[in-house]
Amino acid sequence: MATVTPRATNESLHTTSGAARLTLGNRILISFGVLFVLMLVMAGVSYERLRAINSEAVSIERDSLPGVYLAASLRGAVNESFTALQQATFVDTDPELVQRDFAKIGEALKEVESLSVDYQNTTFRDDDRQRFATFRGAFDRYLPLLNDAVQKSRVSREEAVAAYAKVQPSWAEVVRNANILVQENRKFADQSAKLIRESVQDTEVVLATALAIVLLSALGLGYGLYRSVTVPMTRLVEVHDVMRTGNLTRRLDLRRRDEFGTLETGFNRMADELTELVARAQQSSLQVTTSVAEIAATSREQQATA
Repeated sequence: MATVTPRATNESLHTTSGAARLTLGNRILISFGVLFVLMLVMAGVSYERLRAINSEAVSIERDSLPGVYLAASLRGAVNESFTALQQATFVDTDPELVQRDFAKIGEALKEVESLSVDYQNTTFRDDDRQRFATFRGAFDRYLPLLNDAVQKSRVSREEAVAAYAKVQPSWAEVVRNANILVQENRKFADQSAKLIRESVQDTEVVLATALAIVLLSALGLGYGLYRSVTVPMTRLVEVHDVMRTGNLTRRLDLRRRDEFGTLETGFNRMADELTELVARAQQSSLQVTTSVAEIAATSREQQATA
């Protein structure tokens, strides 16, 4: 009976751990690695954009909006002190009403000082500090003249009118500087709001672009993995179907240096050994047929001689 023994050969199955070979496992790892890196990049870009938006929002919250409110309040307090002086000088003649006007002036001045402290706490830009210093300088020049006018109003109407005439230009300068504070803070708030809108629009574009890149990369890498598996499997099925009909001459030729390369080597070796086994079986069958024929011929000769 014929037996099949493994062929003595130095050929070995392809290994899949070579440094120059891109195995199927490595392709999967690389694909997920690329997608992971792209997602990290997208997250980093999004974080930077959102941080810029948050910075502008904080600037509006801590600087611009409080600055507009406090500057307008300072202007209102200065105007209130000057209006009370006008009332005491030109309108009210009743001493009680005049004293009430003087009390309003004192309250307005206290409010200016309180608002000034609050405004200083909201100044984070050098130009804003400089404008506020200019305002305070004008107010410091206005304050002595205002106090002098109040004192003169207690003595003589004529002196009060003369003192009022000196206060008016100084008051106009204070109001002008207060208006500058309001306008600049409003301008800065508008700029910050515009930057926020632009940052949001840029972030939308960047995120849409990054998402498109990630999706295209995922599709490309997924299709590559799909082809790397389905193509050799299709060829393997084709060769297997041919061999199933009895044709043992077909072999796999995947030209791959990954796991399918190892499968190709093993499959082709199995096909070679199967072909050799069939050939030996056919040879053994022929030998048996020949032996039977010889025995039959010998038997007939013996019968003839008998």
